[in-house]
Amino acid sequence: MKSKSLLFVGLALVFISIGLKLLEVDWYYLVLIAGIALKVTYLVTGLLSGRLAGGRYLAMLFAGIALVGAGGFLKSNLASPVPGAWIMGAGFLLKAVSIVFMVVVGRKRRLQAEKVMS
Repeated sequence: MKSKSLLFVGLALVFISIGLKLLEVDWYYLVLIAGIALKVTYLVTGLLSGRLAGGRYLAMLFAGIALVGAGGFLKSNLASPVPGAWIMGAGFLLKAVSIVFMVVVGRKRRLQAEKVMS
């Protein structure tokens, strides 16, 4: 399986699991776990092979993960779930932006390195 396929199949599975959750299917979390595992596999292989840029974008990714977790905690423990939902949404957005930056900057750096080598 190509590495880009891992990312897009993982994203598709995450969106499918959201739909299953909205339809109140009990086993939606199995599809969600599989989607997240594929995305993590893409990130790890991309970072290790040098296709993706690390550094601050990886820190952004972990900050997004922390925001999603904190938002979920607040959503379940506060009287109003609205602040938790906003924090979770911000975390999801930060994660998406960091992955896009990893791909774009990693591709740019790889093309520059190939240009220098030739």
